[in-house]
Amino acid sequence: MPYSLDSVSDGCYENTTVLINKLGLRNEEQLNEIEQNITMGLITKASIEIPFESVDFEFYKSLHKYVFSDIYEWAGEIRKVNISKKGTNFCPVEKIEENGLRIFNNLHKSNFLKGLEGDIFMLKDIFKEHITSLD
Repeated sequence: MPYSLDSVSDGCYENTTVLINKLGLRNEEQLNEIEQNITMGLITKASIEIPFESVDFEFYKSLHKYVFSDIYEWAGEIRKVNISKKGTNFCPVEKIEENGLRIFNNLHKSNFLKGLEGDIFMLKDIFKEHITSLD
């Protein structure tokens, strides 16, 4: 499913909603398939090779760069346009850094959810009040 952008002129090929990519793909279905294949492999590799220590918003951005840098120049950077995918709006541009810092601060305070059992581990239950406040 293609990304939907507020401004199709920013970060997309002309007259499309296809994100400009290093592969030069202008077909949304092709890009989505390639993106999924590349990122799944890199996420698996990251989970084995990258120590998840000092996990914070900067770490998250570096992980994003690791996973998406083969596809997008802007990987690991805070995006500059609002986007959605499959009917889900991504965090508004002007709130990305604030919300990212808040989320990682909350995770740090909760010891990154270590040692939690069963339903308590469910993010929707733990961060219920924070999820609604991210809009």
